Amino acid sequence: MLNPLNYGRLEACQRLHAAGIVLETEKVWALNEWLVTVDNHVVSNEEWKLIDFPMISYKQQVPAPSMVEVWRELLGILSVNKRWYELRLIKVDDITQVGYWWLTECLIEFQNRINPADALIDLLIWVEQRKEEKSYD
Repeated sequence: MLNPLNYGRLEACQRLHAAGIVLETEKVWALNEWLVTVDNHVVSNEEWKLIDFPMISYKQQVPAPSMVEVWRELLGILSVNKRWYELRLIKVDDITQVGYWWLTECLIEFQNRINPADALIDLLIWVEQRKEEKSYD
């Protein structure tokens, strides 16, 4: 059975897509459209569904990376101002924290109560934006 918490939620995946970051993924969020009759009127319904990567494209679809697919893209060590920050993923109670630390100093951290994949996605967006700005040593 699919655990949706292993994959980014639709909103996080849309942020990743809007940032121009494209990952090869096993799953996508696809906009499923269908028609129904309500009181003798045809009504169009839409719903986003998390599905296996389709053989044919949907009208709208957004890659839905898993935690592992995002983790692979993150830098393990980040050098900033002559300091080497290491990637860490921590779970405290129901909060997932992900970020880069040098000893006990935190460079950047994202937290998420609902979905750990979303925290990783937000960190990847941050890292990629800094790469474009050439913010690293």
